[in-house]
Amino acid sequence: MGKLTSTMAFTFVCHAGPLEPQAVLLAASLRRYAGHVPAYVAVPQPEEVWGAPSGRTLAAFDRFDIEVVPVTAPFGRERPLTNKIAALRVPAETERLVLLDSDILALGPVADHPLLTSEAEVVAKPADFQTWTRELAVWARTYAACGARVPRTRVAATVSGDTGPPYFNSGVVITRRPGRLADVWERCARALAATDDLPFGSRWDDQPAFAVAVQAGGFTVGYADERLNFPAHVRTLPPGRPPLLCHYHRPRVIRVDPLLRGLVADYARRHPEVAEVLREHREWEPYAPGPRTPLRRPAPRAGGGLPTAPGAELLITGMPESGSRDLCELLNGYSDCAAIVGPPAVDDALRAYDTPWGVPVYLRDTRIAVADGRTAFRPRSADFLLAVENTETLPARLGAVRALLPGLRTVLCARDPYDTIARWKEARDQTWSENARPGDTDRAEPSGIRSRPDAAERLARRWARSVRRLRDAREGSLLIDYDRLMADPYGVLARVTEGLRPGSPPEGLRPREPVHQRDSLNSHDRKAIEAICVPVARELGIVVRPKP
Repeated sequence: MGKLTSTMAFTFVCHAGPLEPQAVLLAASLRRYAGHVPAYVAVPQPEEVWGAPSGRTLAAFDRFDIEVVPVTAPFGRERPLTNKIAALRVPAETERLVLLDSDILALGPVADHPLLTSEAEVVAKPADFQTWTRELAVWARTYAACGARVPRTRVAATVSGDTGPPYFNSGVVITRRPGRLADVWERCARALAATDDLPFGSRWDDQPAFAVAVQAGGFTVGYADERLNFPAHVRTLPPGRPPLLCHYHRPRVIRVDPLLRGLVADYARRHPEVAEVLREHREWEPYAPGPRTPLRRPAPRAGGGLPTAPGAELLITGMPESGSRDLCELLNGYSDCAAIVGPPAVDDALRAYDTPWGVPVYLRDTRIAVADGRTAFRPRSADFLLAVENTETLPARLGAVRALLPGLRTVLCARDPYDTIARWKEARDQTWSENARPGDTDRAEPSGIRSRPDAAERLARRWARSVRRLRDAREGSLLIDYDRLMADPYGVLARVTEGLRPGSPPEGLRPREPVHQRDSLNSHDRKAIEAICVPVARELGIVVRPKP
């Protein structure tokens, strides 16, 4: 390399196909937020294998002053992600080369991040998840295949929290030694591809080779945070302070985020070259309508539409058997409301990680499925009300979910302790083992309850504990009593949906007779409920019916 002419330059990959609109949008965002910093697009060769970017794509690169550089792909079509290795070999005379995946958008002044002036030879963010292996023995074979040893350093994945040897998301890599990194990275990738007892060849096959290359090459390492590589496919953008580089992965992620959607639409409106490229690709065409088509169109009743508004969301929780499912049934009577009972994906997200990012992601993906016509629900408006119910794990995690979704409306369902515990006993007698924890919404039941020898007291204390948790979460939530829901469904629904635009109300809605079946309670159960549960219920404002 000759005399350095810049402190920083960007490089990314583009070949024929879905990468074209992504690469063009990346180019537009770099010019908006990185000014005249040099940028290169690496076009893999041979052309008969990878195809050539269209003339419109090349015109867009020219519009944004992106230098097109043909590069030799290190592997064939079976390993497209390794093309980024060749992108490190562009002729950039710069102090630091920033390698970017094409499915990234700049959202802020990238050069302002302190790691852009770091003396580290390689900078990258730890992976979102451990997608290679959690087994140290497999890591040892991985490093050994490349003639290296597993380092002692342990790093946590930024989303899952899995801890293991350094493993990075290679979507954003900053390096002061791009040529040497490319050589070592390719050597490690070839060594792993030739090793039979390793899972190389997955959709992340570039990342294990990169992790080993960093160690095998003896590079000094800087660990980036999510400001430089935000995983928007599994997290929603934080309000108020967007990251500098957003790794969205799939076009559908952009569709339901107002900031990303607005940026893409703005690039299409300002730059005809961008609009022409987007129109060539079905997933992107809605952002670049023709000259006589308005940019914002209502989502169709089935398939392929671009949502015009993010819509409102509602979380419904409380104790099991306390009316949450009855509330969902009533909400589903509205024309523009979908209430989903106990989706497994939400329960998994609440249990799996300390920060339950999977909840907002589930809400986002459900909206996309509705807009695409992949559900039976057909709202009249794209900004329909989406409600999700969970009583098993949400009460214990409600604070964490609210931190991710500020302003989200939550409903807490409660019910007379006699009726609730009677339902618990019936369910336990039918399906639950002796170790079941009816109504316990925490991950681990306190030993003080579990160790109680008296079954009636255990159930009563579990109910009281659940109610105390609802009491702690009541601020900012609506408390819905089961008896009131049955007696005045219109009034309760009006409170729940106020300002949320659920559409036309259900027809023929009438008060219902509450279900009070207490035959499973014996006198000992009733005494425990009266002594332990009734005072707590009255404290929270739950209606307690007289003992029958």
